[in-house]
Amino acid sequence: MASSLGRLIQPLVRVTWGGLTLSEWDYGDKQKRPVVFNVSFDLKSGNKQVNKASMEFDPSTIGFDAYAQCTSEENIKKPIIIRMGYEKGSYFETSFYFQNVDFVTGKDQRITVNLAGLQKNLLTSHWWNEYIGDGIQERDAKELISYVAQKAGMTAEFTPGAEKLIKGLPKIKKAGIVNQTVGNFLVALAEKYGLTLEYPTGSADDSKKIVVSTAAAVDEEQSTQEKPAGAQKIDMGSGRKGKRYGFIVGPTLVTSIKRSTKPFGSKEENADMSYDVKVKADDGEIDSKNIVEESRVEQGKNAPSGSTSSNEKVSITECEGKAGEALSACRKKLREKAAKKAESEYSDCSVSVMMVPYMVGIRPYDFVLFPSLSGNYIEDWEVDSVSYKQDGAAVIININGIRPQMGQGNLMIEGDLKKFKEKVGTLKAVSDWHGYYWSLT
Repeated sequence: MASSLGRLIQPLVRVTWGGLTLSEWDYGDKQKRPVVFNVSFDLKSGNKQVNKASMEFDPSTIGFDAYAQCTSEENIKKPIIIRMGYEKGSYFETSFYFQNVDFVTGKDQRITVNLAGLQKNLLTSHWWNEYIGDGIQERDAKELISYVAQKAGMTAEFTPGAEKLIKGLPKIKKAGIVNQTVGNFLVALAEKYGLTLEYPTGSADDSKKIVVSTAAAVDEEQSTQEKPAGAQKIDMGSGRKGKRYGFIVGPTLVTSIKRSTKPFGSKEENADMSYDVKVKADDGEIDSKNIVEESRVEQGKNAPSGSTSSNEKVSITECEGKAGEALSACRKKLREKAAKKAESEYSDCSVSVMMVPYMVGIRPYDFVLFPSLSGNYIEDWEVDSVSYKQDGAAVIININGIRPQMGQGNLMIEGDLKKFKEKVGTLKAVSDWHGYYWSLT
């Protein structure tokens, strides 16, 4: 009887380029094995960020031949699909396109292919950069976003929180629309009102959809939930329809967490596209260079240099214990404070974990949760960026999170946070945590 002792549950990394399966390449010896390795990719938040990926081909004659086939006229423009997860557990797929290649010859030969996400094609396509034209009339924000998305060959879908936020906003004047390109105007409008644009990642259900959502900290209609259990595909793009998952990073998984506090404007956005757009609304002219996202936790990172600050602070503990109209009024007050650029600093954190089955599918705008040993308090951080990197037989996830400030208090809505506290309360022993993180079902 064969023993199962010592057998590991190993993650799956599969790469296909058009019709070529690079993870099962025929080496001519009746063996199929990967011809690419060190597969990694970055997912970033932000309305004009482009996801990036890279991978290395086997620097042998077989690897060079595989690279030549992939970059042939027939295949070079086809999507590269990276699938990560577990064979009998949850998994996700993200699509990229060829960007460029780095060759190193000599003692340490290397073929590194750099890839760009579907947003790159979207943000540089001809219809995204067409002018809107003068046929459009004065419209409210929702109508305008839907119209502009349609001009770009997409459909716009709004989460309940986004619907509520933009309801009653002033109409956008025609004079501020006609001289703008489709893409520039859509991004500038979203940033003006603190909205998040979730772009497609290439999966079939979201390839023509832009989802408009709001920050979880102010979205009372959109709950943060646990990732669904069981073997299934996790959507990483707009197909998730604004849903945010919370991931508990606790004992047996995390080795260290780095936290830091920085002043506004100290973190460069490193965007792939730059915009200089002026949006005319009934409340005046807004220059996109000076836009501050009013309801994103990210407001500190994006605040313009040279902005003035005051002694007034945005405290994420102010709304604790409030409910109903009092809670809504409190959240409105926080948004108004943020809009005045009253914060003088923001905090970020970084943590690296193995891609155990539980962590498969974490992405920007989700929450990473660090529980106290007692489980009475959970420190929640909104995910700003995530990178997945193949490292031998493992996959390492590097997570960066942000919140307005250090200290206690929470970003998540209290009802959602309570569910996660209850879950932490059921995990008493190390074996409980192991079972929670490694379960495939």
